Amino acid sequence: MKKTEPSAQAKKGEQIFVAVLIVFSAAALWQAYLIAGFSKWASPGAFPMLAAATMLASGIAILRNARHQSQAQEPASENATESAPYRPLPIRVVVVALLLILYVLAMPTLGFLLDSWLFLFACITYLWNRSIWFALLISVVSLLAIHVIFRILFQVILPQGTLPGLFL
Repeated sequence: MKKTEPSAQAKKGEQIFVAVLIVFSAAALWQAYLIAGFSKWASPGAFPMLAAATMLASGIAILRNARHQSQAQEPASENATESAPYRPLPIRVVVVALLLILYVLAMPTLGFLLDSWLFLFACITYLWNRSIWFALLISVVSLLAIHVIFRILFQVILPQGTLPGLFL
């Protein structure tokens, strides 16, 4: 089957979506700045500012590239747009968004470590078509790295949740 280019409507929707992400990234950068400003590298707002600035720069680069590509391409023929229906969100995006919603909803009950492990394991298993053991290894190693960096190095108190407290 011949792969067709997205319609002009799809490309415009993508550009609008990225523009909204840029606005949210700028708002996140401002909120992170309000935590402690640029007082020092190890301030409480340093990591959120770095993350928000990275999101903002990435969003701007993606939007610039998308606009450049849409201007460089000629309009697709009528036959090409009729053969491929417009899908605003791939099924993978929907599934990961649902997993993310479940992650947020389960955090108060499961706590950060268990909930994050389940989320990582589910996403890695779903998005990579690898063995369960590979997903288990990657999710455990990732979670250990997150725990060492945030809990031990930065001394951030991570949410415990109510369920783990019942067994301790």
